[in-house]
Amino acid sequence: MKVLKIILAILLLSGAGSEYANASRELLTFTSPGVLIGCFLVVLFCAWIVGSGTSKEKVKIISFQFLKYVAVCFGIFLIFAFVNFTTYKAIPEKITINGIEIDIAEMMNGSKKIIPDENQRRLYCICVVTKLANDTNISEKYRTELKSGKIDKILISLNTENKLSVLNLEECFDSNTKMIWTDQIEESLKKDILNNLKNSKYSKTNDLNKFCDCQITEYKKLSAKELSSEEFTNSQKKMNIEKECDLKSRIK
Repeated sequence: MKVLKIILAILLLSGAGSEYANASRELLTFTSPGVLIGCFLVVLFCAWIVGSGTSKEKVKIISFQFLKYVAVCFGIFLIFAFVNFTTYKAIPEKITINGIEIDIAEMMNGSKKIIPDENQRRLYCICVVTKLANDTNISEKYRTELKSGKIDKILISLNTENKLSVLNLEECFDSNTKMIWTDQIEESLKKDILNNLKNSKYSKTNDLNKFCDCQITEYKKLSAKELSSEEFTNSQKKMNIEKECDLKSRIK
């Protein structure tokens, strides 16, 4: 009976760890209250099962001994969750372009936060990999990455080499594509803007944080296609945004 109770607890913890990992991937967060509460209750229940199966005396819920069982079960839960995360591989979603079989599953999953609509996200991913695969130099140099779906590595490498702009990837954003601004995107953009402002004429006359926050607020009103276009950099609209944010962030 004791062995059966321990096996049952391990099976429950394995299931909870797997469900936590799956739910976190689907919800794109590790801190969903509902998921955390559910997993915590499973850990407590498993701690009680293990305690009742191994202890010669009746286990009291409010006791140091029970806390030890909770700690052990929580550790087992974390191991199962970690293994699930590290061994997870998205179901392949392959398309063939220019004779290359490309897996876009990882790209689809990675861009979920930015483009939540699945159909728009798929069209965007297909458009990007099409541009990459149809470029002779890129398809030859990054053939392995294309086949394995490591599109992010290709884009980072091309950006480092200043070869990304020639692909006109902004064309992959439909005029109706809705982009979600995540905290990571805002933080990254704010860092870039602040770095540029530190060496500009505004560094002595403006509150740079306010200037930056103002710009991001205005950028969030634009479509993904317009914001990512190369023409926007020197557009009148961008100049107007800069003027408005200049006035709002002036140090009095």
